[in-house]
Amino acid sequence: QQLLYVRDAAHQRLEETGINMLFCVFGFLQWYETPDSCAPLYAPLLLLPVEIKREIRNHQFVYTLSSTDEEPVLNLTLKEKLKQFGI
Repeated sequence: QQLLYVRDAAHQRLEETGINMLFCVFGFLQWYETPDSCAPLYAPLLLLPVEIKREIRNHQFVYTLSSTDEEPVLNLTLKEKLKQFGI
């Protein structure tokens, strides 16, 4: 049920905006907002645009995750944040 919701929401946003909002993430940077922070924050490093397909096989729904024709992208928001720290 959750996978169907994610697939449908991603497809709807792609139709409405023309932008794929579904990514498979590789690697995370763990960081802290301030030196006194106790809770770590995590930022994804590399994002691969993907799509979820659904088909019926043997009277059951089968979902597959596959990459799109788009290239993997670096996390641009993280890149800008690192610039603030001089990195």
